[in-house]
Amino acid sequence: MNCNALKAKMLIKNVNADEMISTLGISRSAYFRKMNGTVEFTRDEIESIIKKLSLNSEETMNIFFEKEVS
Repeated sequence: MNCNALKAKMLIKNVNADEMISTLGISRSAYFRKMNGTVEFTRDEIESIIKKLSLNSEETMNIFFEKEVS
């Protein structure tokens, strides 16, 4: 996951952490674990984020399905 891209999109859309936590219906600690990459967002959570931030397909792929290069 590209956390920086998600944070940037949240800033552009003027959505703060508390709003996202409320949208996702998760605890503050769970949210920050997910934002730090310790735990992955669920499919339902990703769908909620896409709706909340009005992400297009390219943005969604860039944020949630970043290619790993080995």
